[in-house]
Amino acid sequence: MSLLFQTVAWVIVLAFIATTVVTLLGVTKVVPFADKKYLDKLFVAVVLEVVAVGFLIFRTGFDDVSVYFRSVESLYKTASERKADKKYEEALAAYKEILSISNKSLPFKIEDVFLARGDIAFERKLWPQAVEAYSFYLELNKANVAAMIKMGQALRKTHDYERARQIYEMGYALEPQNYEVLNGLQNCLRRLGAFLDEGDKREAANAYYEQARQHILSMISLSKGVDEGRYKLASLALGKLSWQRQQYREGIAKYEEIAKEFPDFVTPREELAAIKLEYGSRTDDAGLLRESVALYKALYLSSEAEADKVFNGAGLAEAVSRLKTPAADDLKLADKAVSLSIVNSKSAKDDPYPLYASARLLKKLGKNKAAYEYISEAIRAETRRSANPYTFDYVRLREYEKLRDAWDRELGASKTS
Repeated sequence: MSLLFQTVAWVIVLAFIATTVVTLLGVTKVVPFADKKYLDKLFVAVVLEVVAVGFLIFRTGFDDVSVYFRSVESLYKTASERKADKKYEEALAAYKEILSISNKSLPFKIEDVFLARGDIAFERKLWPQAVEAYSFYLELNKANVAAMIKMGQALRKTHDYERARQIYEMGYALEPQNYEVLNGLQNCLRRLGAFLDEGDKREAANAYYEQARQHILSMISLSKGVDEGRYKLASLALGKLSWQRQQYREGIAKYEEIAKEFPDFVTPREELAAIKLEYGSRTDDAGLLRESVALYKALYLSSEAEADKVFNGAGLAEAVSRLKTPAADDLKLADKAVSLSIVNSKSAKDDPYPLYASARLLKKLGKNKAAYEYISEAIRAETRRSANPYTFDYVRLREYEKLRDAWDRELGASKTS
């Protein structure tokens, strides 16, 4: 605005304030008027000044908006010219400046629209839409860590762990002591490390695992003695990481520590049973296998949620099947448990583990034909998941196939004998 316009504006505003005050004093008879017509003229003056002030507000707002659009128009013209000249980096920089330019004169901020859209999609668990909206928002506002956390969660739901890691790292640069940021980062790093592990890139995987471990230790430091729920989850993450790295002794020790510290926390006992089963199977350690059976039995018998019974019933069946001389009562309970875990599972046809556990137990019971059918179905179920690398477990598929091949050889040998 010009200096003359600003001067006139201030004169009008001050006159409006003075006239309004005098008029109010006259109406309340604090200041008496000799003739009522003077008060009527003051009313007219106030009305005219209200109109003038309204015009000033409109003119000021219009000028600000005009300045905004003129600057955007100039930037857009510059960006278009650079694009036409194939100066793509300069063009992108200009387009980005258009997105970032101050829009204080507008009645709302554009980025807030994208944030609201992202939050709505997040609440409705529409993860791809949430990712899209938060992406636009973070182009305009790179300082909102809460939005970064939500976008990271949405990306993890769509299994895009690499992009989620990048988003969490943006948040980490701003708030390195944010528990949710640290938790998201360690989760992504563990999963990405696992993919590298499966590709026999052990050294690269270990680099990711070690980064994850440092973040988990920070989570424990932040939550211990402050937030029990977060502390339990951070401790559990440390056990998971040791297990994932096949550091079995360390993982077992950590899970036992958590189970002792929080006796009512079921998850560490479930994972303790599973890691003892895996380590006992790999090392042919009968003691670990018996401990796994005992843990799974206790968990299965005390489980209230059907999903827990499905998982623990299948685990019990595999653990019992790996014992050289299981007790008759354990065989009977395991057979019932794994059968119910299949029939009650919401995803029985797509979940290969109960089918695999049942196959092993049937083989232990001498029911070879049924065992062969179940292991074949487990292979088909795992193969159906191969389209999704985040649910497909190639290592387990090879384990199932090797088991079926071994049973094939046994069957061939029995036919020739």
